[in-house]
Amino acid sequence: MRGLGLWGAGHDEYPQQPPTLFSQVTSKCLADHLGYGIFAGTPKGKNEFWRLFQAAQKSPDWTVIFRTIDDSLRDEAGGDD
Repeated sequence: MRGLGLWGAGHDEYPQQPPTLFSQVTSKCLADHLGYGIFAGTPKGKNEFWRLFQAAQKSPDWTVIFRTIDDSLRDEAGGDD
C-alpha cells in the first residue's frame, strides 16, 4: 500500500490489524488528498481501537457511531425499544 494516493480508506476489524498500520502507512496515503479514514470493528479489550475510540469521542473533528448488536437487531426489526 505504501505510495498510493487515497481519498478515503476503511479499516474493518481494526483491532485485528497491526497497531501501526494507520499511523505508518494509511495516513501517509491519505495525506496528499486530505482523505478520510473509517475505522470499524469489534472491541477486544483496551487496545489501539479502544484508544482511537476514546480520542475520537473528545474531538469535534471526528464522527463517532457506536452500535451494539441489540441496536442493529432492533433497527432491522423496525422497533423502538
